[in-house]
Amino acid sequence: MTALQSRKIKLKKKKKVKFYRLHFKLSENRKNQLDWYCKTNNTTKNKVLRGLINDFLDENCKKDTDKNVSSKNQLQLFDVDSFYDKGSAQLTMDM
Repeated sequence: MTALQSRKIKLKKKKKVKFYRLHFKLSENRKNQLDWYCKTNNTTKNKVLRGLINDFLDENCKKDTDKNVSSKNQLQLFDVDSFYDKGSAQLTMDM
C-alpha cells in the first residue's frame, strides 16, 4: 500500500452544510450605500449582510443550550431548584 492510498483511507467525508436563499427588497438609496460601503472596505455584499445578521442573532436570540430540557419521564438528578420546598420546610443538600 502506498502513502497516497493510506492517506485516502484516513480522510473522512465532511458533513454537508445546508444553505438557504433569502429574498428581500432594498430601496435604491440603501443599495447605493451598501455598494459604496463594500467598495470602500473591499468586501462583498453577502459578507456584510451575513455578518450583520449573525451579530444581531447572537445578541438577541437565546441559545437552545441554555435551557435544561428533559422529557416528561426523565429523572432530574441535578435540578437544584426542585430540592427546595416552596412551603415552610427547606431541604438541605451537600454540594
